[in-house]
Amino acid sequence: MSSESLDSPDATYLRGLRDGVLTYQTCARGHAVFPPRLACPRCHDAALTWGPSDGRATIYSATTITPRDRDPYTVVLLDVDEGFRMMSRID
Repeated sequence: MSSESLDSPDATYLRGLRDGVLTYQTCARGHAVFPPRLACPRCHDAALTWGPSDGRATIYSATTITPRDRDPYTVVLLDVDEGFRMMSRID
């Protein structure tokens, strides 16, 4: 186990992923906060709450990477319906 606090934003996010849930934070003003942080980057509110994403998104950009000694894979930028952008890999 890492030395990271079990209550840190990263640890909370990773616990959700292990449970098969993409979680994100919101501030009191309703700004979606991703990646996980200690405060909202828009309004600096530190009272963030966690919620699950429905998992729906629009692909903003995609590129296929072809390493020399491995199979190619695709990396995408996703505009998630809850209001944040994230990067992911498609296998």
